[in-house]
Amino acid sequence: MSDPRPAFTYSSVIMFLTRPQEASLRFWESMSPEVQDCVRPVISPMIDIRPGCVPDLAGFYGTILTSANAVPSLMAATGRRDLICYCVGEATAAAATVAGFSSQAMGGDADALVSELLARRPKGPLVHLRGAHSRGAVADRLTAGGLQVAEHVVYDQTLQPLSDAARQALMMNTRIVVPVFSPRSAAQLGAELTRLAHWKADIHVVAISAATWAPLSSIPGVYGRIAARPDAAQMRKAVQSTLDALCRVERLNSPQ
Repeated sequence: MSDPRPAFTYSSVIMFLTRPQEASLRFWESMSPEVQDCVRPVISPMIDIRPGCVPDLAGFYGTILTSANAVPSLMAATGRRDLICYCVGEATAAAATVAGFSSQAMGGDADALVSELLARRPKGPLVHLRGAHSRGAVADRLTAGGLQVAEHVVYDQTLQPLSDAARQALMMNTRIVVPVFSPRSAAQLGAELTRLAHWKADIHVVAISAATWAPLSSIPGVYGRIAARPDAAQMRKAVQSTLDALCRVERLNSPQ
């Protein structure tokens, strides 16, 4: 006889959303309706974005954007829409396109972007609009490769503590799935968990890269999965796989 119960139920799972507020909401809204109906989201940004100076972009052929957080500064800096935006990730490229710029996604991380730009060799000077905390030395590596590239810091990323709702969830007998998108967010989450010292929940981290998983990998009670590629689509897939695995175990252990 076939089992009438649904294959998986997510009702006892919480998802921590650790990106800045708007990015957390975008990721949550991209999850399947099944997940949104059953999983309880808790937004607890590990980093807050603080806008900085607006650069002068006169004379540049295009911009390099390694995060969608730079798009507001780009919009404030110029009335031009002829600047080409070379972007890390589909989400950053989409944000630039919505803002009215011509954008091209150049892979899911800084290494892919650098390789692609060195291969394409754009015909004019570029400027990397970035946060105060940035990985990959994009401008330096492109300059060393013979391109004309400047950089401007256009926002800061300030560390944030766990929210009260997140702390309360950690004290429950539940499973918490935590997508983490950067090593710095991971390090802050690890520091917060270490300060908390004890919790009841099982924590299942989905990391966008091995470097992102590293700060959390030695914390007892924290389990990890790394996305197949460093992009939002693979993060969604890895989160879904984590949820399915957790709920498969729950069903196997439940009364028949």
